[in-house]
Amino acid sequence: MSLEENNLRIEEEHQETLQTSSDHSVAQASEATEEEPPYPCSVAPEEDLQNSSVPEPSNIPQEPYTIPSPSRSVVEFLSSRSNRRKKSQQDNEGPSTSTATACTANFNDFLDDKVDLMEHYILYRFERQLPIFKEDLIRFVDAMDEEEFAEILQRTSENIEIFFGVTVQGVDTDNIQYELVSKLKLPNNGRIHAGNGLPKTGFVMTILGVIFMMGNHVTEEDLWKFLKQMHVRPGKRHYVFGEPHKLVSEDLVTLQYLEYRQIPNSDPPCYEFLWGPKAYRETNKMEVLEFLAKVSKNDPRKFSTHYEEALKDIEERAKANKKSQDEE
Repeated sequence: MSLEENNLRIEEEHQETLQTSSDHSVAQASEATEEEPPYPCSVAPEEDLQNSSVPEPSNIPQEPYTIPSPSRSVVEFLSSRSNRRKKSQQDNEGPSTSTATACTANFNDFLDDKVDLMEHYILYRFERQLPIFKEDLIRFVDAMDEEEFAEILQRTSENIEIFFGVTVQGVDTDNIQYELVSKLKLPNNGRIHAGNGLPKTGFVMTILGVIFMMGNHVTEEDLWKFLKQMHVRPGKRHYVFGEPHKLVSEDLVTLQYLEYRQIPNSDPPCYEFLWGPKAYRETNKMEVLEFLAKVSKNDPRKFSTHYEEALKDIEERAKANKKSQDEE
């Protein structure tokens, strides 16, 4: 492929990526008008979790806490940053803004735009199972030099890890080609189902975090109330997650990342979720707490009770591993 043909291909992908972002914004607006069917055990059909607060189960120490909530939904992440840019420009136009401050802000916006482009390009290529080459990334974001490219890539990697639970890694020692690697061993590198698609690892890690924060089990209705904040509703198809109820209650249960069981003596029958065997094998409470805290831009130690439980979990696993090794 000639240089001209390669540049033309990148420009075509650029335009398609931007169009995809616009489509995601429309999808989000459409989702906002949908209502999910009520659960038999729900407190109130229209009741939301204010600031992510969830009723505290009786078996958890009575320490007030708030479940960390994502600062943006996946759809918002995939949409453009036009509103943020507009607000930044308005702030810079204020009468007290110095020239130096305005220049710094403009440069940050300039880098943010490039990070935004790289995020969309990498996800575009991953979704379609296409290779991600460093040379294409440099051309796509028009990086001025290696230093600027490294900064853009680092910030892009952090954002993608937070929202999708995958890390951007070099395929070879020279980092000529990159790939997204799932934090969990979900099928198809986090996509779960065969074919094209975006990773669902971050979604699974979020659910595991909610279960942990709720005392290692969460009722079905409380989980869906929390997920509603991410514009994820049962019965309403989601661009990334497909049909969420099937994904959560069937696919992740079949894959043994979640356990789904009836709450004893509940009438009418109510159900709850717990960690499944694979979740215990592939991650731990500290990793999940740190992920959830990073998503919500908090320090995991802020959640002292759960942080202590996570430390205890690590210690118990280490003792169990040592005992297993001694017995061999």
